[in-house]
Amino acid sequence: MESNKNNSIIFFLGAGASVKAGVPDTYTFTKQFRDWLKTEDVQKWETLEKIIEIVKKYRKEPEIDIELLLELLTKLTTKDQELLTKFYENGKFLLENYSDKRPIILDLKKFIKLKTIVSSEEKVKYLQTLLDFDFPLDIISVNYDTCIELLCNSYNVKYQDGFDTHWNPKVFDENTDIRLYKLHGSVMWYKSDKGGYVKSSVMEKDIKSQLMTGETIENLMLYPAQKWEFIEEPFFELLTRVKHLLESETLEFLVVAGYSFRDNPIRQMLWDVAAKNKNLKVILVAPNAYSIYLEKLRHYDNLIESSLKGRVICLPYIFEEILPHLRNYCLKDLKNAVNYMSFCQKGEKENDKNISWISCLNSSLNAEYMEQAELILKEKISSADFDRTEDLSISLYFKIYLISLILQKEGWQEYYMKFFSLLKKIFIERIQIRFNSYLGENDSMINMIFNWHPTNGGGYTFIGQETLTKIMDELLVFLEQKTRKISIDTYKKLNSQIKKTQDLINNIKNYLKDIHLENINSENIPVAKYLALRENKVLKQKEFLEKCEIHREYVALEHRRTTKGEPLISHAEDIKKIKEELELVIKGIESKILQNIIKE
Repeated sequence: MESNKNNSIIFFLGAGASVKAGVPDTYTFTKQFRDWLKTEDVQKWETLEKIIEIVKKYRKEPEIDIELLLELLTKLTTKDQELLTKFYENGKFLLENYSDKRPIILDLKKFIKLKTIVSSEEKVKYLQTLLDFDFPLDIISVNYDTCIELLCNSYNVKYQDGFDTHWNPKVFDENTDIRLYKLHGSVMWYKSDKGGYVKSSVMEKDIKSQLMTGETIENLMLYPAQKWEFIEEPFFELLTRVKHLLESETLEFLVVAGYSFRDNPIRQMLWDVAAKNKNLKVILVAPNAYSIYLEKLRHYDNLIESSLKGRVICLPYIFEEILPHLRNYCLKDLKNAVNYMSFCQKGEKENDKNISWISCLNSSLNAEYMEQAELILKEKISSADFDRTEDLSISLYFKIYLISLILQKEGWQEYYMKFFSLLKKIFIERIQIRFNSYLGENDSMINMIFNWHPTNGGGYTFIGQETLTKIMDELLVFLEQKTRKISIDTYKKLNSQIKKTQDLINNIKNYLKDIHLENINSENIPVAKYLALRENKVLKQKEFLEKCEIHREYVALEHRRTTKGEPLISHAEDIKKIKEELELVIKGIESKILQNIIKE
């Protein structure tokens, strides 16, 4: 099997993709190392704490990640060659009285290796759905851990990572299921002091070891301070092959999981690839996906828009929660959204009146392709289009609002207010009450109609209670599906707004359930049932019932007068007057209840 076989989907895995397997993320790594060092060597720990204290003060960040820490430790060992001004005060080096930094670096490298050795099959089960994708599957990884290797071994899946026993990139061209490109090396890779590169699955916790041949071998891993300053053979070959893979015109989707794009060469490579392949879309999975996109991918040097602008789909979820849905839902929805956009753009050029930008917007939101959705909303859809489809508009505005909220995107409040204002219009401003008495019925009937308004053709339109109840159910399902996949930290941050939204929809749903009694086949509610439901709301219940009875009598008299030709006076005006009075009372009661439900 040739390594350059064209694939439409490629995975790129960062640290966040291995957290579920027990491998710490970059910030947790630092915390755990600090705790471990404190128990192992207090003097080293004091040095480390002083370094972290200075960095926090300078960078004004609550925590620092393991990559920055290792990079600083490495640079501090060569402080005479690098003028690290932030570690000097009045010409004095602030760490002069602290222990040497080189032993801490060795401890940290050992600690990284220890934490990235994954040996339990149970820990990588969450990655199993990766194996549902078509083989051969290309996976690019910047992790040192053995998650993918263990996954393949657990499920008898053949993989190639460029090694047989020694480094041999030709194995990528062999028939295999998964091609694994580990751009930063692996805990199983070693460099010999004689210049060769070997692979070993022996559980060796030290970063250095010795072969039976007498060769000394050291872990082949690109640490943060080393990255891209020099690239020796395995990494150069891997980077070349990865670039070739990404440049394929058949590549449609690059799924990037748990990676923050701190490596400038990788970011630059992706920009170059996107400039050549106009069809490429990047699916970025990370709790802070949107901020990564804004800070690292959308612009060159924070000024000029990059080739990736508008082509990154940010999924702000935990990788193991979204992974089972990627193939059959996320990617399927995204393909539909991309195809729908092309269809509409083509139809617009051809002046095809059948194109539906509303449907295209809905498709984009189902895929959480927010930049495409906002483009459609801003440039393709008028407010009049929304006014013609209020039932769909409720869902559309809700989706835009909730996705923006979870992305922690500026402007989510605006979408929430549009959603909220639409609810007020449908339930309060456009509520219509109809009171009727029917011959042969023991009681008069009340019908509550929502979103009632006249149409241009002289008729009117409305949304039924059953339809509205169904919409509310769908919104709650959408809310639950999205919030279930976010991180605990994100949920805590957004909890107040999420709960406010959930309560609002539940209260509307309960209101609709109350007025649409399950034992009634139609959406009419008998007066007796209504009074029981609104017992404390109808202030003059006796007078209300008397008017209902008079209305029923007048309806009966009017029926006899018109059908039997009896010489009775017409009660049409009386019927109309009493009907309007009763409807006005009911409308006042319902409006007040709804105003208490749908309130700022």
